Amino acid sequence: MFAITWSIIIAIITIIPYALGRTYTPKDMVFTEFIASNYDQESYMAWMKQASDGKILFEDKYTTENQSGMFFHPLFLFCGKLAGLLNMNMINAYHGMRLLFGILMLIFIYFFSASFIKDIKIRKYFLIFVSISAGWGFLAPNPVVWFNQYNIMSLDMWITEASTFLIFLTKPLFAFALILILAIFLLMLEAFKTGKSKYVYFSGILGVLLALTHPYDVFSVYAVLFVFLIAKKAPLKEYLLFILFASISITGLIYQALLFTHDPVFKEWSKTITATPNPLSFIIGYGFAGVFALLYLFDKKWSKDKSNLFLLIWIVTILAVSYFPVKFQRRMILGLHIPIALLAVKYFFECFIPALKKLRLFKTLKPDILFVILVIFTIPTNIRYIYDCYSDMKINVYNYNIFKDDAEAFRWMDANTDKKDAFIASRIIGMYIPAWSGNKVYAGHYDQTVNYTSKIQDIKVFFEGKTNAKAIEAFLKSNRISYIYSGTFEKIIGIPDFEKMSFLKKVYTNKTVDIYRVNL
Repeated sequence: MFAITWSIIIAIITIIPYALGRTYTPKDMVFTEFIASNYDQESYMAWMKQASDGKILFEDKYTTENQSGMFFHPLFLFCGKLAGLLNMNMINAYHGMRLLFGILMLIFIYFFSASFIKDIKIRKYFLIFVSISAGWGFLAPNPVVWFNQYNIMSLDMWITEASTFLIFLTKPLFAFALILILAIFLLMLEAFKTGKSKYVYFSGILGVLLALTHPYDVFSVYAVLFVFLIAKKAPLKEYLLFILFASISITGLIYQALLFTHDPVFKEWSKTITATPNPLSFIIGYGFAGVFALLYLFDKKWSKDKSNLFLLIWIVTILAVSYFPVKFQRRMILGLHIPIALLAVKYFFECFIPALKKLRLFKTLKPDILFVILVIFTIPTNIRYIYDCYSDMKINVYNYNIFKDDAEAFRWMDANTDKKDAFIASRIIGMYIPAWSGNKVYAGHYDQTVNYTSKIQDIKVFFEGKTNAKAIEAFLKSNRISYIYSGTFEKIIGIPDFEKMSFLKKVYTNKTVDIYRVNL
């Protein structure tokens, strides 16, 4: 009951920043209900929108090139289908998913911790600590200097995968993936302990599901389990169980490999690089939790608990593989907060508190009070993160809000256009169209749009109004564009005389938005 209650409390806490975010919305605009990572979250909703509209296999809606339309994502499929059945809009469905999987994530983390912390009271403290703790990122300059010359950027300020709180606050995809990772670890540890293959089969199925939802984590799981077997000097049978697990789960990776190798659009998407920053970023990013976890390794009590070996292997392995020469380096950090927090809390109560009690000054001080003090010192970065989001809202208003006329136009598009039809619009509007109306766009996402940079330049040239009708006609035809979206952001670029072009027909208009159908 404690885990459920605490998870609901955290869920309520994560609602507050979004509620406050609405207060930053100008009167003529609509809040998009996101305070960070808006590009990613709009793209997640775009997948869900396809499922809601009846699709099982998805296509990349942020580009107009030919593609297979064979992308399968079970999480977004389930959530999108459920949203369709309940007649929910994608924003409400997304936040419902965020809260649901966030709550389930914390409950499962608590359940997972039972294998490493036997004392129920300390286990409760661990759940509190892991769900709200962060590092020393709050000490960074304001505004944060991104990608400085030393490539040192505190993980807790920008890498969602590194922080349990940020996962709950922003990314249900990561929460779902983390649940799968923990479930696989528990099942495989039980398989190694008992020698029973039934646990491996369940793990393999979950591994396939993980490969289809967040494939990077499968590599992390393989690495951690394999290194763990080496470290514990496991017998041959345990290696065979691991091979069986890998043989089942790898089928999901094979599907992903075929798609991202042979589909030209997804092949381009796979070129996105997510590099891990300077190692000092980990020290700053995990703060006291990282320090306490490290100190625990030098205490005699660490070696007395055999379960600690797996946690240590998990940490060391992920730190190592996150610097392997692959494009998705930092994606493999997901879940690292769990073993670090587990070791930190164990050190705090097993070693730190007893050591303090030997000092006359702290002899009568209750461990509960010291724990509260520790938690207070680990919260500031999460507060700073939300504060920085609000600061960015004031500066980059259009990243978090859209004009009411645009929202109205999106609703018309959703009801009156074919989902196969592609629009050309500004970069800002292009980000929203796939999620709000379900249409394709010429460009709208930094890594899901093929040749994004050059296309943004094409959009600028297109809307400047300096191109003749024949060139516009050829451009629209060659890029398979069915509609032109001309709203506030597009008219800032320029106002071409679309009315006089015979191959265009105005099919929708409101105070600031005009939509033209391309008839070629």
